[in-house]
Amino acid sequence: MPEKIEVFNGWSKLSPVTSGRSVTALETVVYFSDFNISSGEGFNKLPQLYGDKYENEVRPLVAGLIETVPVEKKLASVLEKPPTLFIDLGDHTTSDELRTLQRMYYELAFNNIRSQFKKNPDIKDEELLAYPVKLPNGNMISLGTGLFHLGTYERFLGGKTLEQIEQEMGNLNLAERARWINTRFHYGHYVSNLDREVKRTLVSGVEGNARRLLGIYQEGLIAQGVNVKILGGNWDMRIPPDFQEGIDAPDPLPEGWLPPPLPEHERPFVARLFFNEHGIQMLNSVALLWTQSGLHILAPFDGLMNMDKMEKADKETIRKAATLAYFRKQQVVIAAHGMPDLDRHNLQPFGEHPQTVKGARELIALTKPHYFIYGHVIKPMLTEDGKPVDSDMVYRMRVGKDGVAVVRSQDFREGDTTVVYLPYGGVAKLTSHESPEGIVSNVTRIENRHASESKEPEKS
Repeated sequence: MPEKIEVFNGWSKLSPVTSGRSVTALETVVYFSDFNISSGEGFNKLPQLYGDKYENEVRPLVAGLIETVPVEKKLASVLEKPPTLFIDLGDHTTSDELRTLQRMYYELAFNNIRSQFKKNPDIKDEELLAYPVKLPNGNMISLGTGLFHLGTYERFLGGKTLEQIEQEMGNLNLAERARWINTRFHYGHYVSNLDREVKRTLVSGVEGNARRLLGIYQEGLIAQGVNVKILGGNWDMRIPPDFQEGIDAPDPLPEGWLPPPLPEHERPFVARLFFNEHGIQMLNSVALLWTQSGLHILAPFDGLMNMDKMEKADKETIRKAATLAYFRKQQVVIAAHGMPDLDRHNLQPFGEHPQTVKGARELIALTKPHYFIYGHVIKPMLTEDGKPVDSDMVYRMRVGKDGVAVVRSQDFREGDTTVVYLPYGGVAKLTSHESPEGIVSNVTRIENRHASESKEPEKS
């Protein structure tokens, strides 16, 4: 009989939340979600670049990107007492420059431009550039000022001197640039059309960050016998400069559309090949992993995106594996790089979102797991009125005759799935332990930190 828990509008406290279904072995599995694998060196020249504008207009954007807690410290308790299985939820293929440009693109330009054109497709240039943009620290600037900062950083990445940047920005038509950005439907589509010198700079720190993470895992985990798996995130599979340039988005835009990626042999760095060659498997399709306590279904980003293309025989294999685990009274856990519900993060069905949600829900319907643990989403969980949700809250999903849906009542049923969101900077632990009802599984958070609670959208 499952324990009674406090529930309001579908949210419940994480600790302790048990599955309510018995398992037959004791085991510890750790999940890690972190986008801040960087040295911080890429931020050092920004004050000089922006001068007196830096502190109030640029620093608020990048402050949350600078890594304040090293990865080694976040994983200290994990390294001291290694788990049986360590699952990295993905998205480490990045650089300081990629993340800084991403933040500027979305918060200074794209989000605001897109919202204004949705409200008024015939908006005049003057009105567009005067639109007020609110920064994370509450300061206000105009959209035109934001576009100026973005253009300045683009040229800095391209190797231009301060004098060259000043001259080029003086001649730039900001309204024309805003209208061009409105045709770039996500960050990768935008980056793919920047100058090649800019793209070379963006990827310059990627391999160094990957080698740093590899060293931590090899020395701290693998050397102690820990099984390490990495779920390929959308950035791990295709960083923004990996898309083909000169591709215009179709109109109307099909659901989940992406510009075609470059062939792997033409990309400057391929994370999947790098980690695989060094003995750590980075997955790019759904995989089943049996452990002592049961079944782990590993669902990287591409695996969720391609669920509708999976062969029926493969789906049946997944379903039968979950059925076997239940027969053995073992736990079933889905670890994923993608969310099963948009409303929990106040996200709109835009870009790749509908496809990843559809794939996640199909996996839940196939297996009815005890837990669905996911990363990927930058935007924190929010209440219906837009307020951040306490980091220890989880939600539940249920498979019904109308599909998979969030449970919004206290009516907990056998077969419900506990959904755990692990934001960037988060570490969670799944353990099995004794209880009056038998041996049950339980999730606790070791560390749970948002890189930023600004209005940044999903990564692309």
